[in-house]
Amino acid sequence: MSYCVNIKTDKRPQPKEVFQKFIERGESIIITSNNYPCLRFGTLNKALRGIEVNEEEDGMEVRICSGANVADYHLFVVAIDVLLEITDATAYTDDDEMVTNPYQTFHDEWIQKQMESSWNVIKILAKNSGTAIVMYGLFQPFCVGPRLLKSFGVSLYSDYNDEKDCFDKLTAYLVKIQWWLSKARDTHSRLALPNPDDPDAEPSGISLIAMKNNEYKKFDFVSYAPFLAITNLETDEAVIIHFEDFRKAVDEDDHFSCVDEWQMRTCCGEPTVEEIQRIMERAKRYVPKNLHYRPTYPGSGYDERQKTFVLMWNPETSEITLDEHIRSIRNMFENDFSRRVHEWKEAQMGDRFYIVRVGDGNTGIVMSGIFGSQPYMSESRNAKGRRTHIIDLKPNMILNPETAPMLTTEDLENTILNFMWRGGYSGRLLTKEQAKLLEALFAGYMKTIKDKDDGINICITRKL
Repeated sequence: MSYCVNIKTDKRPQPKEVFQKFIERGESIIITSNNYPCLRFGTLNKALRGIEVNEEEDGMEVRICSGANVADYHLFVVAIDVLLEITDATAYTDDDEMVTNPYQTFHDEWIQKQMESSWNVIKILAKNSGTAIVMYGLFQPFCVGPRLLKSFGVSLYSDYNDEKDCFDKLTAYLVKIQWWLSKARDTHSRLALPNPDDPDAEPSGISLIAMKNNEYKKFDFVSYAPFLAITNLETDEAVIIHFEDFRKAVDEDDHFSCVDEWQMRTCCGEPTVEEIQRIMERAKRYVPKNLHYRPTYPGSGYDERQKTFVLMWNPETSEITLDEHIRSIRNMFENDFSRRVHEWKEAQMGDRFYIVRVGDGNTGIVMSGIFGSQPYMSESRNAKGRRTHIIDLKPNMILNPETAPMLTTEDLENTILNFMWRGGYSGRLLTKEQAKLLEALFAGYMKTIKDKDDGINICITRKL
């Protein structure tokens, strides 16, 4: 997601010459890469993503990425003009339209339309994936997803122009954080984890929190990488999880607060070694069997590697009322869901689940998704005073059984005959044959409701 202008020329101006022209024009810039094939820089204290000047076979390229702010776009236009002045060449857009005067071509209205388009795309990607979009700022990555957007008043179901003030505040915040991160100590690591299933794939980076001699290497914020590792170098113990799961391993009393969707900073004093150890222990819930395997969601085809569980929910007897369930539709991206699973010894992170409403009223499937953790012991006790095993949920569909079309109990009974669909233990494992039948039924159903997603009566995400 980027926009480029090509400068077609045989002349390759020296980086010092390029940067000197910016200074002569009164531009205050910070340079993060000062050699070809890529010059990277941004406006002092204003840049979010900055811009790039890349060396190409037929000349040079000026590139700006989606999610850039007004200061980045201003510098983008200045860079095109500077290169045209130095090279006396011709510039062309991605559509091969000639650019003679960058300030006329890339005027303020054009910049606003570019920002509108890019943020709408980012919002759609966040909505459809249900997760954060990772973008690389001038200094550090930043993660924008449903939680962060909502915290700034941005609805995933609205248009950029309806919430421009909210986006302006969000962008200003991201700039502030970007420049704070430029001076902060982070958990960046040069470690990388190769994928044994795909030796040709680029190894995935690891953000690292390391403890030794009853202390840990100091950091100001936990910086993004595909994986996060917490290690105790004295005991050789290491817990490696997907970075997005770190937030769930952190308790509100652990001296951490969110920087964006996923990254976190220390606050209200530094965490103690004991707190890091507690986080490490909780993080064990989120260690999948295979770090490189990404499970698929119900409705996207059968996967032999996933088991399928059916959870029963009766709003008349459950601690989760019908009203609470309906409210969760609006908060599907912000809520942390968990349920008790009867056959928890068979379950693992990444397996599929369906929640079926039972009892009175409209009954059938009201939620689907995958397990977002390994089973773990609940802190609360059930009606018999016992602590039970629960598991986190990552939904890809929630609906209101009172208003939305649903796969009914009758549909389920007609498709899978030898299963108790009107009650019984919650969290029962289906056989492979039953799971295949249910997946085929549910995939057909999902096609019929894909256009009914309104975030009120039904919410769908991770449309794979």
